[in-house]
Amino acid sequence: GLTNLHVVSQSSSAVTFDWDDCGCASYIYTVKYVRVSDGYTSPEVQTANSNYTFSNLPSGTYQFFFKVDSNGGSSGFIGGDDQFVL
Repeated sequence: GLTNLHVVSQSSSAVTFDWDDCGCASYIYTVKYVRVSDGYTSPEVQTANSNYTFSNLPSGTYQFFFKVDSNGGSSGFIGGDDQFVL
């Protein structure tokens, strides 16, 4: 699964996350966010990197979600417990 998810940096319009590389075979990470203030959900973005920066975010309250898909299946999204106010 996707482990050790943590915030590297946060500014007024961006948040950068990092996590442990899963070391799985043929994996892809998927990230998205929900803006709590109006319920907007972003398109899902796929990346092979074990870090991601959400940028150009308008002011609001956000939840960020992350999952890994690999040969072993999908981890399901994690990360939504914390809210970030930008």
